[in-house]
Amino acid sequence: MSERAAEFASQFEQTNCDFIKEVERLTDDEWKTLVPGENWTVGVVAHHVVDSFELITGWLESLARGAEAAYDRDAVDAHNAEHAREYAGCTQSETADAARRSGAATIRLVSSLSDAQLDTVGIFRGNPQTPTGLIEGVLIGHTKSHLRNIRSALG
Repeated sequence: MSERAAEFASQFEQTNCDFIKEVERLTDDEWKTLVPGENWTVGVVAHHVVDSFELITGWLESLARGAEAAYDRDAVDAHNAEHAREYAGCTQSETADAARRSGAATIRLVSSLSDAQLDTVGIFRGNPQTPTGLIEGVLIGHTKSHLRNIRSALG
């Protein structure tokens, strides 16, 4: 295992642990609070974060091969809207458990990347991108961004 991959996996693992702790500490009322700017409840935003792990790991796998990571903004928006409807009643327990399972799979993938794969340039959203950039900016960044929005909504 690459030391860099291990460090990225550790960073994501810590971010996911922080996320899970936040989900588990929320009250039922907080879980149902609308997140300004997201137009979803805290629960839907939290479940969206977990739902994104699989999509992002698919992008990582493509970039690690030097390929284009298939990204269609309209398809992502449609998926997110459908996901929000489908998981409007999700529970904290379901979301935390999903974060543990999906997070573990994500950690395994990130840990498995070699230094060469981390530095391989593929295409994401029409631009050159490496798995390193995607891990930092999208995988970890997406989770932290939504967690900040949740915390902000709750004061």
